[in-house]
Amino acid sequence: KNLTFLRIYNNPFVACFKEYQVFVVKRLVSLTKLDDSPITKSLRQAVQSTSLYPLEVYDDQFRKRKAEFLRKEEHRKTHRDKGTLRGFSRCTVMLENLEEILEDPSILQRNIAVVYENAVNFTLAMHNASGQKGANSIEEAFWADVEVQGNDYEAVSSKLVELIVGIMERHESVRNALVESLGHLTGVCMHGLGSKCMVALGRIMLGSDLSRQSAATALKDIVLGNLKVLIKADVKSPSCKSLISGLNVMLRNPAIKEEVAGKMEALLPTLVECLEEQQLLTEAPHCLKS
Repeated sequence: KNLTFLRIYNNPFVACFKEYQVFVVKRLVSLTKLDDSPITKSLRQAVQSTSLYPLEVYDDQFRKRKAEFLRKEEHRKTHRDKGTLRGFSRCTVMLENLEEILEDPSILQRNIAVVYENAVNFTLAMHNASGQKGANSIEEAFWADVEVQGNDYEAVSSKLVELIVGIMERHESVRNALVESLGHLTGVCMHGLGSKCMVALGRIMLGSDLSRQSAATALKDIVLGNLKVLIKADVKSPSCKSLISGLNVMLRNPAIKEEVAGKMEALLPTLVECLEEQQLLTEAPHCLKS
């Protein structure tokens, strides 16, 4: 009677029984949130007016779905390493895993782990290649198998960020992992993905206290940590310029300017030192602007 919050998308049963949410909402009238999604008044009214068949009617369908689910599971196990093939992250793997969550919330944790791993591995690969020609090949590999119409990679970048933010807003349990994923992807300067991730982090900082804290932590530990490595390697690199430009955008927002500036303070000595060492104080306007 008093149950208000329930999270069961990790239960193996629901992966093969998509109608479970209707049954649960209809039977548990005190429930206000199911699987991180709020149960609105209009949703409950719609569910209560829905006629349900007895559960045994779904038995045959359930068996067919279970067989298909097991087949897909075997396929995933066989191809579980494709997302980080030879150490490279893949945009398509991230998109596929995020889109699968929309169809099947029961695989949320597993798929978010793949997305997060790809994001982290991109940063690690860029750090290992910083200051070398291999950095470009890492970005190219990230986009290599993306199929687009009319060479519109910008649309793919927007879709990836929208999926991350949308799933994060719906599923509180994976918020930190997805915010951190955005932080790692700010280093992808091709096709505007890094800039879009920076904008998304800025918007998240305008949200709830928990969201703001999560985004601020990602900014300090991941974005600025990544930038510090890139500055030491080559302050004129495209990735470095992209990150600094993104920070400039954040600093123009009065609602988060002070907090962002505070996080950046520890980075300034490294920035100035590198500019002086490389005699770039007049050649790096993107840094001077900051």
